[in-house]
Amino acid sequence: MEAQSQFQQGCSLFVDEDYDAALAAFNKAIALDSSSEAAQEYFLKRSACLHKVQAGSATKLILCV
Repeated sequence: MEAQSQFQQGCSLFVDEDYDAALAAFNKAIALDSSSEAAQEYFLKRSACLHKVQAGSATKLILCV
């Protein structure tokens, strides 16, 4: 149940656009449970979060140039 709690926290943080904190929560969920059927969703959401973090980094680079 702890993994599910971390996952839900990550989802809330993702919606709030706190991607770094969401990524940490998704990583914790995966560390606690990486083999159940629910873990597939953890990996999927972490991937979406990583995409947002990387896209934000690219935007910052463009704005600095």
